[in-house]
Amino acid sequence: MGRYYTGNITGKFWKRIQSSYDPEYFGCEYENICIYLICNCKCNDTTIPYCKKCYQDENKHRFEAKDQIESEIDSLIVATNEVSWSISYDKIDFVKAQINKIEKEIEIDLYIENIVFDLDNGYWYTYQIRKEIETHITREQWVQIAKWLLGQQIFRCLIDISYCHFTGET
Repeated sequence: MGRYYTGNITGKFWKRIQSSYDPEYFGCEYENICIYLICNCKCNDTTIPYCKKCYQDENKHRFEAKDQIESEIDSLIVATNEVSWSISYDKIDFVKAQINKIEKEIEIDLYIENIVFDLDNGYWYTYQIRKEIETHITREQWVQIAKWLLGQQIFRCLIDISYCHFTGET
């Protein structure tokens, strides 16, 4: 089981290594994804207290929620464990600078060889760690490698389509 991200880029946050908030390091902005109780519609604006798509007014939504849940409800909006990430081309220089910063910090060429990005599959990547040093990599170096690979995905996506949007589990 893992925390996947999908959208313009696709991948999996590294278990016990990578934060779900690593995209922030590259300038991505995020928004927590919320849903409405009962109908489970996505709530894009938390200032709207009920689902306008499914209910005529807040009272009708509350009535149905109270009837099904059988208790008082403070809010009809529930946070999920998903986050929506986005970044536009105007931040590409910052993304590249952050990638370069990691490359200088850990000399990435010493660790990774044969990296391939699948452009038709959300820039999903495959890579090989140099066998002669694999057992000597520290946890912090693994953290930086995972972050660098995510940065590469974001950068390549920005080059190709000028923006990058994806959702991920936290």
